[in-house]
Amino acid sequence: MRQQRTLSWLTVIATVVVMVTLTAPIGMAGAAPAEAEPSPPERTALVQVFVATTDDLARFEQTGLPAYTRLEGWAGSYLLAGATPAGLEALAAAGLSARVLDPEMAAATYYLAYPAPNRPRPDWRAYGDLLLADEEQALLRTTPQDAERLSLAGAELRLLTLDPKPLRPTAAPGVIPAVIQPDPLIEAMIDQVTTEDIYGYLRGFAGEQPVWVEGAWYTITTRQTNSGTPIYKATHYLGERYAAQSLGVEYHVWNNANNPNVIGQYTGLVNPDDIYLIGGHLDDVTGTPGADDNASGPIAGLIAAEIMTQFQWGCTLRFVGWTGEEQGLNGSDAYAHRSWQQGENILGYLNLDMIAWNTAGTSPEIYLAYNASMPSTLALAQLFDDVVDAYDIDLVPVLGTSLSGGSDHSSFWDHGYAALFFFESATCRAGSC
Repeated sequence: MRQQRTLSWLTVIATVVVMVTLTAPIGMAGAAPAEAEPSPPERTALVQVFVATTDDLARFEQTGLPAYTRLEGWAGSYLLAGATPAGLEALAAAGLSARVLDPEMAAATYYLAYPAPNRPRPDWRAYGDLLLADEEQALLRTTPQDAERLSLAGAELRLLTLDPKPLRPTAAPGVIPAVIQPDPLIEAMIDQVTTEDIYGYLRGFAGEQPVWVEGAWYTITTRQTNSGTPIYKATHYLGERYAAQSLGVEYHVWNNANNPNVIGQYTGLVNPDDIYLIGGHLDDVTGTPGADDNASGPIAGLIAAEIMTQFQWGCTLRFVGWTGEEQGLNGSDAYAHRSWQQGENILGYLNLDMIAWNTAGTSPEIYLAYNASMPSTLALAQLFDDVVDAYDIDLVPVLGTSLSGGSDHSSFWDHGYAALFFFESATCRAGSC
C-alpha cells in the first residue's frame, strides 16, 4: 500500500402497438375496401462517424442523428451513432465519413471492451460478434452472459447505452489557478491520511475482518453486484460510514434495492449547485477479494470525506461508491444520465479505480487519463500535477489518453461532464509492467 502521503491528492476537488384489426361484419353486403399494408419501419444501423474537427461535430449535429458515445481510436476521434437509410444519406450530404458497423440494431446489446493492464489481450471473437477493434478498444455485439465471461477473463467492460448523449460539455470547472502555492491548512489535511486508516477499511471491505453494519457484525464475502445480501451489506456499510460524517446519504437504486449506488453529500454554503464528486466503484469480480479493484477507490473517497467534513465548503461535495461497474459501468451510467436529465452542474469527478497496488521499491506512478475532446479534463489533470509538486507528494503523475474508457469516468464523459481517471501505474497501463 502507499505510504501516508500517497493518497493525499484526495484533497483535489477544485458527472431510458396496440394493434386494432378491422374486419367487415359477416353478411355485410359488399366487400370492405382493402387497406394498404403499413410500411415496415426503417432499420436503424449502428454506425461509426469520424469527427476529426469541431466543424465535423457541428455538421453531425445538423443531421439530428443520435450519438451514443464519442471515442478516440487509432484513426482519431469518432462517434458511435444510430442511422436509418435516410440518416446515412444525411451523413453523406453533410460530407461526413461513416461506416456501418451493424445494419440492424433492434434487440442488440453492445459492449465496449478494453484489455486489462498487464494481461494478455483476449480473443474478442470468442465472446461475441466483433464489430470494431483498434488499439484503444473493441466493440462487441454480445449477451450479458458472454460479457460476464469476458469480464472474468480480465477485460474491462462498458455497456453501450443506446440513448442520445450530449456532444458538447455540459459544464466546465471555473478558473483554474496558474500557480499553486502551498497552504498550511491543506498540508494539515494531507497529514491526516494514515496507512492505519487505509488498512482498517480495506480489511473490512475485502472480507478479512467483519464490519459493523445495520447493528450487527457481518463479514463481506463478496461485493459482486448480483450477490444479493453481500452487496447489500457492503453498500449499507459505506452509507453508514458516510452518515457518521454527517453526510446526507442517498441509496440510488438503478437495478434493485440490493445493489444501489451510494452517495454521501456535503452541501456547499455559497454555491451549492456547483458539484464535485470523488470515489469509485465498490463492486468486485467473482472470486476475488477486490481490495485493489476496487475497494481502494471508495475507501479513498471515504477517507477524504472524514477529513473534508471538518471544514466548510462553498461548493457541494459528493463522495460516491458505484455498483454494476464490472458489468459495464451500469450504476455510474444511470447516475450520470439522471444528473444530466436533471441539469445538475457537475464540475468534476475524480474516478479512483485501482490505486492501491504500488509496493515498496516500485515507482509511485499514478496514471491520469483525460479526454482529448474535452479540454477541461486536461486542465484538471494539469492542476493535479501542479498540486503534487506544490505539496511535495510522493507521486509521479503521468498524463495520457490511452485505454481510458473502461471505468466510471466514461459515464460522465458521455454526458458532457469533466472527469479524470486515476489508476495506479502508468507502466502497467502501457502494458509493460
